[in-house]
Amino acid sequence: MTDFINPSEHSKNSISELVTELTGGLGVDYCFECTGVGALVNETVESIKPEIDNMDELLTHEVQLEDISSVFEVLKKPDC
Repeated sequence: MTDFINPSEHSKNSISELVTELTGGLGVDYCFECTGVGALVNETVESIKPEIDNMDELLTHEVQLEDISSVFEVLKKPDC
């Protein structure tokens, strides 16, 4: 199932609260945040299922902003 939440239609709840409500308290398997805004990254982490809420398992690489152009090469590596 794929759903879209428009935050401007829900000013009283955070995104993670809306996701929790939508999933009956379970959270989601996958959540994508593409802006890099710290507060939204936190909302993404709060939205996923607790059993996969371990950043060490989810993060494979860290790249400095000035090296962002190398990310596509990193994605091709088997350990990514």
